[in-house]
Amino acid sequence: MLEGRLFKSKTKIWLDEEASFTRPWLILGFPGLGRIGRICAKFLIKKYNMRMRGFIISPHFSSQVIITKDGLPRLMRAEIYHTTIGGREIVILTGDEHYENIEEEYELASRILDIFLKFGLEMVITVGGHISDRKEKKVITFATDKETLQYALAAGAERAPEGTPVIGISGVMVNLSKERGIPAICLLGETNGVYPDVEASDRVLEVLHKILNVKYERGIIEEEKRKIGEIVRKFEKEYEKIIENKRVKEGLGRERRGIDYVS
Repeated sequence: MLEGRLFKSKTKIWLDEEASFTRPWLILGFPGLGRIGRICAKFLIKKYNMRMRGFIISPHFSSQVIITKDGLPRLMRAEIYHTTIGGREIVILTGDEHYENIEEEYELASRILDIFLKFGLEMVITVGGHISDRKEKKVITFATDKETLQYALAAGAERAPEGTPVIGISGVMVNLSKERGIPAICLLGETNGVYPDVEASDRVLEVLHKILNVKYERGIIEEEKRKIGEIVRKFEKEYEKIIENKRVKEGLGRERRGIDYVS
């Protein structure tokens, strides 16, 4: 457990006492549609050997625990990571899940901004997923202002269509940043949302790295594609077996009922 500062409220935020940030950029990615935000955050944490600097627990996460590799329980939580990428200090905020109550996501977003404004927060980037049925899926974006939006458009994202709904902290954080005068961008990978979407995450990471002006090396994400592909194929085979067994049982049932049965 990290020893650190405790900010008092129902939601408790711990920061390592040694943690210090200088004009950081905050990147936020939580699991949601296609788990894109979470996949992107975990990629960055692993790729750049980021160090956990704090965590957040709250009764607004679901009432369950996760068992660690040591066989011990821990509460559902969000985590704060920190490193330097391309000469710029980067803070990642990610978590096991979203809050169950959207009102509390406003509180979390506001308090996170309060904390990092003290360290000279320069930019906020949120990442997530957006349901789309178009064949060639893209990364769509919106931002706090036209000038900031150009960073994402120049990196290959498309402007989100007018009226696009963005549910959860990814959208809330951008709007609250706007109210406080902090430039912020939201990157949404288009997805069908059925499985963890590594392809969509890959597209988001490519745009994100261009914004950061850092070369994007895909090694880790390609490995994730392989792993998730194996899981999906296994699931599909098991599902096919279930359907086939159901058909066989239904066929046997019809034979046993004979011609007198009318459905």
